[in-house]
Amino acid sequence: MSMSKRMMGLDDELPEVDSEAFSDPTTCEVDDDWLRGAEPERQAAAMRHWLLARYCDPAYETPYSSEVGYIYTRGGPWHPRDVLMERFEGIADFDTIKKLAADIVADMGDELAPTALTAEEDWDVEVETAESPIQDLRKRVDDLMLVLQMEGQEPAKFQARNLVYAALITALETFLWETAVWWLASEDDGVNRLVAARPSFASDPRLKGMVGGDELGLEERRQRIHRGMKAMVWHRWPNNWPFLAALLGIEMPEYERYGLTLAASKRHDIVHRFGQNKDRTEAVYATTTEVEALADAVLAFAEDLNARIAARGL
Repeated sequence: MSMSKRMMGLDDELPEVDSEAFSDPTTCEVDDDWLRGAEPERQAAAMRHWLLARYCDPAYETPYSSEVGYIYTRGGPWHPRDVLMERFEGIADFDTIKKLAADIVADMGDELAPTALTAEEDWDVEVETAESPIQDLRKRVDDLMLVLQMEGQEPAKFQARNLVYAALITALETFLWETAVWWLASEDDGVNRLVAARPSFASDPRLKGMVGGDELGLEERRQRIHRGMKAMVWHRWPNNWPFLAALLGIEMPEYERYGLTLAASKRHDIVHRFGQNKDRTEAVYATTTEVEALADAVLAFAEDLNARIAARGL
């Protein structure tokens, strides 16, 4: 399995690492004292986890243009050897670092893109009220739909439809992020529900590690969860639904009911392959009808989610 596939959530084939290897399991931050005393094979396994939490194959997270190649809008590119040496030189075995870097280059190439954990962007937005996320989403969707009314040459209108389609998924991701931020900060019960749900996260160790061990206090746990949320890819609906269900204390709306799987797949082709399918043999584009349908679906989903939160009676 390639590393790019592992970054898509299929990372169960990554080498196992001792739990004491990480000072922060949520971000796979390696404990330097542990690393100094570990055998080369264990060092390599821990450093691999560290790197893949922070960097990925650009084919997965980076816009692509057939004319100029990858467009690193969130920082980068980075060479595996550079990032590994900067972090671990003088701590881990030098030859182990070199061999690991060579292995990663063989799998992913010599130019890495950032994951959400290292992307050069500010996710620490202020959410003023519980209603702010849905109010802001409505405005964002309205603003995006205005783009469809713009006049111009047909190629420009074609690209505009694609961009609006992709941006609608981004608007939904932002809504989910802001909703999670508000309830994490405002409700202790959400943290407690995540702790109670921790055993059910066993299939996704990133979620389980995000909650932390039993020795953590409420505020420390809340901060740890907030840090972990920054590394979540919010359009991976199946991965994120159990976490959001526990945090919000609701049964999450069915993403298939709103066509979100297909929409996220099309958005991926538009953003990361510049409107081509995986094999680059067919054009992928959004019609006006599809854009309007996705806008309706995004709003309907968000309203459904908000209604479920309100029905808790808190």
